[in-house]
Amino acid sequence: MRFTRMAVGGLAAVATLVAGGCSVAAPRASQDGPVVVASTTQTADFAERVLGGRGEVIGLIRPNQSPHHHEVTPADVSDIARADVVVHGGVGLTDAWLPAAIDSAGFSGTEVDAARGVELRERVEDGQVQEDPHIWHDPDNAKIMTQNVARAIERADPEHREVYERNAQAYLGELDELEERTRRAIEEIPPEQRKIVTTHGAFGYYCDHYGLRFVGSVIPSFDDKAELSSKRVDDFVAQLRRTNAKAIFTEATIPTDVVRAVADEAHVEIVSDPLYADNNGPGLDYLATEKHNTDVIVSHLR
Repeated sequence: MRFTRMAVGGLAAVATLVAGGCSVAAPRASQDGPVVVASTTQTADFAERVLGGRGEVIGLIRPNQSPHHHEVTPADVSDIARADVVVHGGVGLTDAWLPAAIDSAGFSGTEVDAARGVELRERVEDGQVQEDPHIWHDPDNAKIMTQNVARAIERADPEHREVYERNAQAYLGELDELEERTRRAIEEIPPEQRKIVTTHGAFGYYCDHYGLRFVGSVIPSFDDKAELSSKRVDDFVAQLRRTNAKAIFTEATIPTDVVRAVADEAHVEIVSDPLYADNNGPGLDYLATEKHNTDVIVSHLR
């Protein structure tokens, strides 16, 4: 099978010509595999590993950008318009902006929810049940996401199904190795010190999977842009004192001054080497990002 993609120089210009009654034939260029547009850095990485060098992967989110509140650009819409597969981050993580971008692009290819089949964590906030979208911090969930992405790519390019299946299986083996490495590292932390405090609520799956206690987060939300009230600061400081938490781990997408008032009042360390909570780190793939997070956590708690 040969794949084609639309070279979209400007959707508005095409729309104007069509509206004017002209027949527009958009230039197309052949390629050797599907074009996959991924809404998060993690799903882009999973798609890269499944493709194994075939086709093209376009990530809409860059390192140190928040997937919760991405501002869609004309380039994003153009990329979606020429895609064969679009990957949703799942659990509502990109719902605020991705569906509208897909509609604007007139996309009619394969869409996949990377979170399909994942058992979700929930919390009650202001009387409402919220689902935690940060599923990839559990390597078992990363496996499910990889398999979901692989099936979508296989549907788009069935002639090379076996290639994609082999690539996915090889990557699942690397995820097993990541889990073994992480467990060995966490064993270095004394059991009484295995307590995690973060900037926002992004590491619940990680803590559940590896047996750490998630004390809480400075921003009381799964959303990294949620508001922090003065009452919340007072309550959280009291919580840190009760639990004898050792440190607050900062995150790359959230300014450290958000946590400074809490840390100063509770007399806990601010870990300046940031965790990558919502996306992969700059120049890092998923595996390297998770290793970085573990190394930072272990080095400050053991």
